[in-house]
Amino acid sequence: MRAARRNGILALIIGAAAMACLGALAAPGLALAGQTVDEAPKQLWTLRIKQAVAVSGDRPLLGEIAEPAEGFPEAAWKSLSRTPLWKSPEKPGAMMVIPADKVVNALRYYLRDAPVEYLAPNQVAVRRGGRVLNQEELGAMAVEYLTQKIKDFPGQASIAKVDAPAYLFVDGGPEAVSVEGAGELKPGANKLYFADHGERGEKSRAVRKTPFNAEISLVVQAAVAARPINASEGQIIPSMIAFERMDVSRLSGVPWDGGGGPWRVKTSVGQGQVVYQENLEPMPAICRGDKVTLAYRGKRIRLLAEAEAVTDGFMGKEITVRNLQSGVQVSGRVEGPGAVVVQ
Repeated sequence: MRAARRNGILALIIGAAAMACLGALAAPGLALAGQTVDEAPKQLWTLRIKQAVAVSGDRPLLGEIAEPAEGFPEAAWKSLSRTPLWKSPEKPGAMMVIPADKVVNALRYYLRDAPVEYLAPNQVAVRRGGRVLNQEELGAMAVEYLTQKIKDFPGQASIAKVDAPAYLFVDGGPEAVSVEGAGELKPGANKLYFADHGERGEKSRAVRKTPFNAEISLVVQAAVAARPINASEGQIIPSMIAFERMDVSRLSGVPWDGGGGPWRVKTSVGQGQVVYQENLEPMPAICRGDKVTLAYRGKRIRLLAEAEAVTDGFMGKEITVRNLQSGVQVSGRVEGPGAVVVQ
């Protein structure tokens, strides 16, 4: 095993094909073909090493794994970019991950006296076959998907953040990769997937899903308590409420937008606090403690009596009241504000 590992490392830095390309590099005086020593660059040129590369040949070319920084001579890059490097993974879909120091050491070997310095990531992933989508491309796909999804959100919705992977290896063309949600999209943090459908595209089931996160901002008009609102106060009236623009993703629940009702609060709300939808309940037609008119309706008799509501009662629903004259509790049906019928 150790011998095999050693041989694999040596394969990164030893290749007979590299010698054929050295003629295009600078002589010991750091001049390229066609330059004199006096015309050689006074400073090093910079190559940026890519974090992930999909290759098709037996050996990746320098132009596949690196890109020149600003100021790199076009003619020099045209020559150097064709330099073959170490052996590619043998089988389609196979991948090797190479530490940065080994990549840089190998490039220094293959490029010899070329006046080049390297900007390398922590490691480089090289895959045989397929193609690679970088973070910018993945982010653009996510933004396009999310933009369509949030356009019908109430209020002012926007994409606050997309944590796309640094890269993604895929097997098919542009239509082979899609964005899928892991559930209903909501303000705040959301989990999504990049789904790779392979060479058959979206007509096939995803062969691999790569998760990522996105954050949605949603600014709405939210109700806040203009003064303390007690649960015992009954129906909410306009003077109790003010409205402020707030980002729902920063709140602990869904704020009330002032619609619907009539409402009352289940638990008291302090001044300046958000009035959440889940803390509201419909205002009953009759509240506990209200005085009501109790009507007894029979086939041959109809009586009226004064009573007091023992429970809250909603229109058409059952309520318990106490006859103030007899003290007896009975159940009736709410027919309107202050009206209960017993049949």
